[in-house]
Amino acid sequence: MNTQRYVSDLSTEEKVLMAMVRAAEIFKRKHTAIFRKYGLSFPQYNVLRVLDASRKGRNKISEVSRIMLVPGSQYDRSHKEVGKERFYHQKV
Repeated sequence: MNTQRYVSDLSTEEKVLMAMVRAAEIFKRKHTAIFRKYGLSFPQYNVLRVLDASRKGRNKISEVSRIMLVPGSQYDRSHKEVGKERFYHQKV
């Protein structure tokens, strides 16, 4: 029986980066299943997380999308969906 072992040529930095990406994907996969039970998507959760950490629960769309590393249009869609589902209320 011929048993070949895979030998990676990644540097230590690349191995650490790949481990971080794997951990983030595992976190996202497990939490998406939990959020789905409540009708919440992962991007919607991120919007709520950023707003919760913002001063007085408020922030500019441009700042939230910068924090989330997404274009403003994608944030705006998630923000509107979260508002429609009443996961938060706007203070006027």
